[in-house]
Amino acid sequence: MSLGLDHSQLAPLLGRLSPYLLRQLTRAGESALELHADEVGLEHYFWMLTRDDDSALFAAIDQAFADTDTVIADVLSLCSGILVTTQGGALPISTGGVRAATAAGEMAREMALEKTSCACLLLAAHDELAPDLQRDLAAAGLDLSAVRAALVPGSAAHERGGHLFKHFSIDARQAVVLAAQAATLSGEKSVGPARLLAAALAADGDLAGRAGLSAKGARSTIGDRAHDPSPPPPRVLGPDQGLLAFLGSLEPGATSLDLAHQLLCTPETELAQVFVRQKITPALLMRARVAYDDPSE
Repeated sequence: MSLGLDHSQLAPLLGRLSPYLLRQLTRAGESALELHADEVGLEHYFWMLTRDDDSALFAAIDQAFADTDTVIADVLSLCSGILVTTQGGALPISTGGVRAATAAGEMAREMALEKTSCACLLLAAHDELAPDLQRDLAAAGLDLSAVRAALVPGSAAHERGGHLFKHFSIDARQAVVLAAQAATLSGEKSVGPARLLAAALAADGDLAGRAGLSAKGARSTIGDRAHDPSPPPPRVLGPDQGLLAFLGSLEPGATSLDLAHQLLCTPETELAQVFVRQKITPALLMRARVAYDDPSE
């Protein structure tokens, strides 16, 4: 389940889309679900279109010698959802990573801690790992009992609410960034619990001493097992108002090039600026119509 195509405001607009664009809209809903978004936005739609090398829009961007990777990364950074932004771009948190971060926050609340610490993050991330990796980390020296024993209950539990990392300590937030950087360097598509565990050890040197395992040792043990295969929980998402308004402005039979052309009618928007920065202009898109088509089916 992802985008509810029977949504009362969305369903009447679907007839304006070609089978290809409708298929990509459905995939945009799946992407929004993977990003843990609450609604499907126009940004999710364009992220899908710019990633598909069969689309006429992708061909036009590529032929214009624009940096397609930068376009894709910049569009992703504008998508709603749970993302970590680093110098290397934005990267989603995996399903297991979200569960770990959520559980770390709950652990901190139960202990009446004002902030979620790296120790909480390490323990929660460990719970999300596969049993074989847990065993290997223990064999490498990871001592969770020592980490738990060093956690001292506080007296000022933070309230629930806000974004996922709102109540993380400075060190714990740094751990999330370090995890995203490591995932990016390894070519991973999301930040999983294994990366969060190793990064918690890196961000808090004292924690590594208590845990009996350095960040380097954790990374070595994890190796190529950092990928988190957990699927997102099934949900039906609705379209946001921006997506509905945009689809309502399209003429029947629109192509991906028409979508981009319509987007550039308001070049001041953040999403349009992604294309403006790469010199993608309405004139270029008009010329591309002669050369490129979306897949027919």
